Amino acid sequence: MWDAISSSILESAYANLPSQKVSSIGTPPKKSKNSDKIHKDLRCLGRICHMCFKKAEQNIDEEEYQQANKEINRLNSEYEIQIEKIHEKQWTNRRGEDLKVWWKLLSTKVQQERKKEELSDINMYIDTRCEAIQSELKYMLNSLLERSSKKIKIDRVMKAVGKEKMLLTEEKEVQNEVRSHFMKQFRK
Repeated sequence: MWDAISSSILESAYANLPSQKVSSIGTPPKKSKNSDKIHKDLRCLGRICHMCFKKAEQNIDEEEYQQANKEINRLNSEYEIQIEKIHEKQWTNRRGEDLKVWWKLLSTKVQQERKKEELSDINMYIDTRCEAIQSELKYMLNSLLERSSKKIKIDRVMKAVGKEKMLLTEEKEVQNEVRSHFMKQFRK
């Protein structure tokens, strides 16, 4: 019986709860990087290349022909490369091998771009950290020494006047009473 209940609860949770932790406050959208755009174009070229090998010796549909040439033109203009347009009437393995070489070229460009972005991110974080060290030396030392920074806020005070005890909750009264108590405590 409990197994059935447990499995139905889990099934319902998997169906309705998000698989990743969702922040209650809106997270800002992820910045699109140049390498992401190049990677998207790389996948597009890979699809055309895969089509060449998959449909080798088959006739090229008019729609596929136009779409492939459109993508090739866009890639040529965007990355200043010279991929040949498709002029054949059939898909060939030679065309696939040629596109594979261009795919490898774009792949290396993606890797180089990602390394540049990682390096610039690392440098940005290093600069931010250095500025924080210089401007907030106190906080850095407290963090390195693992000092706790818990502060106590006194919002009420019990005052004894003779046998009578009073609870003070007004902010000004509390401040005055605490100040006078510590002045008496640390008087020389």
